Amino acid sequence: MFHNFKKYFGLATLLSVTTITLFACGGGSSSSPTLNLFAAYKTFAEEGYFLPGVISGYCQGTRAQTFQPGVLGVNPNTPSVPAFIQSVSETDVLASNQPQLCQTFYSNPAFTVYFDPDAFTPQSDLSGSGYVYANQVALPTSVTAGSKGTYYTSQKFNTTGANPVLVFNTVNTWEVKADTATTLLYITTNTATTPSDQLLYKSITTYRINANNTLTDLRKNIQASNIATGGNGDQNIYETYEE
Repeated sequence: MFHNFKKYFGLATLLSVTTITLFACGGGSSSSPTLNLFAAYKTFAEEGYFLPGVISGYCQGTRAQTFQPGVLGVNPNTPSVPAFIQSVSETDVLASNQPQLCQTFYSNPAFTVYFDPDAFTPQSDLSGSGYVYANQVALPTSVTAGSKGTYYTSQKFNTTGANPVLVFNTVNTWEVKADTATTLLYITTNTATTPSDQLLYKSITTYRINANNTLTDLRKNIQASNIATGGNGDQNIYETYEE
C-alpha cells in the first residue's frame, strides 16, 4: 500500500501543477477578473520552476521540487505520437521518527510526465509511471470566479509483474474562486479510490492565477484516509510553498 501511495504522490504534485475546456460555469462577482488558465498552465510547464515548501500536520519537514523546462519529443509508449515532456525531481528532509506513510511519500522521487503538446493534457505512460488517462479536457482560455470542471480521470497500475494490476482510480477536478481585483485562485482536487471504490486520499492544491496569466503555487492539503495511513486514522498533511 505504501509503495503504491508513494508513486501516486510523486505524480500528483506534478499533475496538480501541470495538468488540469471544460466549460466555464457559474459566475463570479462583477469585480472578478477574467483570466487565461490555459496560458497560465502552459507557461508553468514550459518554463519550469523550483518549488520549496514546508511540510506540517501528520508529516513534518521540508520539500523542494525542481520542475525542468519542458521539451518537445515523443512518448515512449507510443513513439509515433508527439509529446511535451517534463522531468521532475525533489529533495525531502523529514523530522525524526516520522510515520511510515511520510517516509514512503517523501522519499526524494524523480519522474517524467508526458503531455499532449497542443492541449497540455496528460498522456498515458503504462510502461513507466503506470498511469492510464481518460476523459482529458484542455484547460479553458477564459475563466472567472465560479468556473469549474474535470481535467481527467486516470487509473494507476502496478506494472512490475507479467500483467498490469490496477492499484487505484483517480479523478482530477478544478475550480476557480475569487481572490483580488486582478487575480484568481485556481484549486485542483485529486481524489483517489481503491478498485473497490474506497477512499484513499484527496490531494487539494491551491494556486494563484496572476494578472499576467501565470501561476503561483501556494499550498496543498493531502487528506489521507485510514486505509492510506495503515490504520492510523484519517490524517491531514499540509504543504505551504514560498511565494
